[in-house]
Amino acid sequence: MPQTNEIVVDFIAQADWYELPAGVREVAHLALLDALGATLVGTMTPVSRITAEFAVETWPGDEATILLRGQRASPACSSSTNTGTG
Repeated sequence: MPQTNEIVVDFIAQADWYELPAGVREVAHLALLDALGATLVGTMTPVSRITAEFAVETWPGDEATILLRGQRASPACSSSTNTGTG
């Protein structure tokens, strides 16, 4: 019997945007805009700048980008820093 997360992953992988109900698409669209807005505003905060500077010095690398900072670092570092931004 499939696990719940496998069912969800399969649903998402097979979903067709245009087959979703209009209300679902509208809520998804608003959620995406909300996440984008939070990320953009989050990158302007002092803690975002401090975190990015610390990350680049502590976990150097060139494999991944720190959002809207023009800085590169290791994937784990960039992921952690970008998650804290939004």
